[in-house]
Amino acid sequence: MAIKLNQMKLMNFKGIKELNIDFNGQDTNIYGKNATGKTSVVDAFTWVFFDKDSEGNKNGSKNFNVKTHTKDGEFLHNLEHSVEITLLIDGEEKKFKKIYKEKYIKQRGATTATFSGHENLFYIDDVPKKKKEFDEVVNRLFDSTIFQSITDPFYFNKKIDWKERKRILIEMYGDITDNAVIAQNSDLKPLENLIQSKSIDDLQAQLKSQMKPINDELKAIPIKINEAYLAIPTGIKEFDKSKYNFISKKIDELEAKKQMILNGGAAAEKETELIKLKNQKLLLKNEVPDIKTLKDEEYALNIQKDSLQRKIERAENDIQAKKSRLKSNELMRDDLRKKYFEVNAMQYDESQNICPHCKQVLPADKIEGFMEEFNISKSDQLENINSEGMRLKEQYECFSKEIETLEEDIQKYQALISEYQLKLKDIDKKIENINEDFAKEQEPKINAINEQIIKTERQIESLKSNIYIEISKIDGEMKVLKEEKNILDAAVITADLAETQKKRIEELEAKEKQLSNEYTNKEKLVYLCELFIKEKTRMLLKNINSHFELNKYVFFIENNNGGIEETCIATNDGVYYSDVNNAKKFNMGLEVINAICKYKGIEMPVFIDNSEGVNEFIHTDSQQIRFYVTDHDDKLRIENE
Repeated sequence: MAIKLNQMKLMNFKGIKELNIDFNGQDTNIYGKNATGKTSVVDAFTWVFFDKDSEGNKNGSKNFNVKTHTKDGEFLHNLEHSVEITLLIDGEEKKFKKIYKEKYIKQRGATTATFSGHENLFYIDDVPKKKKEFDEVVNRLFDSTIFQSITDPFYFNKKIDWKERKRILIEMYGDITDNAVIAQNSDLKPLENLIQSKSIDDLQAQLKSQMKPINDELKAIPIKINEAYLAIPTGIKEFDKSKYNFISKKIDELEAKKQMILNGGAAAEKETELIKLKNQKLLLKNEVPDIKTLKDEEYALNIQKDSLQRKIERAENDIQAKKSRLKSNELMRDDLRKKYFEVNAMQYDESQNICPHCKQVLPADKIEGFMEEFNISKSDQLENINSEGMRLKEQYECFSKEIETLEEDIQKYQALISEYQLKLKDIDKKIENINEDFAKEQEPKINAINEQIIKTERQIESLKSNIYIEISKIDGEMKVLKEEKNILDAAVITADLAETQKKRIEELEAKEKQLSNEYTNKEKLVYLCELFIKEKTRMLLKNINSHFELNKYVFFIENNNGGIEETCIATNDGVYYSDVNNAKKFNMGLEVINAICKYKGIEMPVFIDNSEGVNEFIHTDSQQIRFYVTDHDDKLRIENE
């Protein structure tokens, strides 16, 4: 579809009072000094179809407004701002018009209209359209996603994100399958299965993510090995196992002999008797009287008392809420009384009897109608006020009665609580008396057992005095043997610690070797990923760049550290786009426009600003609208080619 600009008419647009341009579907040169309205021509085109200026600013924003200003910077009011554009669409004319104006509304009874905002009016072929209808036609004609790419020579190579630029180029000239890349370079074969379920970028990111903890662990292992070496004890003595076993056996024999002495004879029996006496005493002390019935009664009374207390709290909260509502009710009735006096004092406005247009007295039947209408309205208002007053009075009486009932309930609850407290006090006294009586009964029993305990302890002491000498002798022998055993135990611990640390070092060294191999394998795969990306990029670029003469794209640049950074930059003769001169940038942009238009099957007018710096533009099937800054054209000068 070929779309060409045939005619444009501006009226009160961005300070341009009136401007008519005949493009006749041809390439057109527009000359003028700075600030003569060249950019406004492009803004007018984008405003009609997209409600934005050529920089993407919405109408009414800080940076773009179609309305005309005075010299003092104020807007001129009551003007219609319009742009009419006639397009040639595959050779047939279609006219689009958009009007922007202020809206004024005259309120009933007011003498002047007041400003209420702005409105847009839309026309297609002079037929008024709703905005939705207008936009539907525009959307069928213009693909807004590529509009700037095919109308602005600088847009594709300079203004869009490199990722979007790369995506469009690949979309236009086809992607290359991963299998085709691997088939081109057999070194990439190890990646074949790995990229079946994920992209090469995801695989590379996954590998790098996995390598970081491995590398961190590899860095930590030498430190851990050094710590293990330092933890190996020095001066380890040789361990005599036969001596250690002899001493251990001798200590066990002496311990058994000691226990036999301690556990044998009358002393052991008396100690058993002493344990039984102490248990009997403990049982007597732990006995308690049977007061379960009284405790159950006490628990039930406390539950009832707590329930009544909660009822009192709820009733008191209810009373406070209802008193608040009584206060609100009184205020509302006071307001109604004031309103009643105000309405009752209202008088018919005789100024209504005069016609606002001719200033003559209205006919008597008309006046009677106004007066009747006034009296009915006044009567209705008074009746409504009385009705509302009666409702509020009934509500007030209802709240008062409810408060009175709640206060009576509180008194009943408090009386019951007092009764329960007296009963609880009586129960506490009964429990106290029972406990005192029971303690008096237990005291002689406990005293008798205490006497038996003292007697038995004296008997045990007497029996044991005879075996202390033998036990003391055994303890002396055991002490010497245990000191010797402790020395041997320390040697065992030291040897075990040394063996543990040596084993730890072996494990760390094995782990280091395993991680190193794992890291190396992943590092090789990362290298293959980078090689894959380079190979695929080379194949892609060879195909993409074969479609251009001026634009040669690069997808990677090398960093200072030797790594590569993904990008999508146009170059010309090896020079980056940002460094070529403006004339070259214009023609590189026009070449891209030709390519996109051919791929999309569409032609749109191309707007070329600051054309004075270019000697010759390359040919485009699209119509070129070129703007030139001159020193002598105070008004825009139009030339068709």
